[in-house]
Amino acid sequence: LLRNSARASLEACRAAGLQEPEPIIVTVCADQKQVAIRISDKGGGVPFGNGDKIWSYQFSTSKWPYEAYLDGESPLSGWGMGLPLGRLYARYLGGSLELMHMPGIGVDTYLFLSRIPVLEPVSS
Repeated sequence: LLRNSARASLEACRAAGLQEPEPIIVTVCADQKQVAIRISDKGGGVPFGNGDKIWSYQFSTSKWPYEAYLDGESPLSGWGMGLPLGRLYARYLGGSLELMHMPGIGVDTYLFLSRIPVLEPVSS
């Protein structure tokens, strides 16, 4: 999720001719049952027509071609795998992954995960 925000922020910075990208803001909060993480960027957002496509494997808003990712650490890292796999993992762990995108502005990504209960030590 951070990699997506960083890539989008750098691409938006270069397109606007800026020296430095807008900051990415990460917010973490929790209660007794759940942890919530928000990642907020100003990387240009996702165009309205692509809102549902972002959950499809091998779809990317990146301007880089697919071949640019072939030297990655894993065949699952890179172009169009992160969001669908991230949502799958979040659901597997009893949570959710949601995106709120503002085309031309940026994306707020919300990851919600259930907390693992802390067990009391067993006394002998």
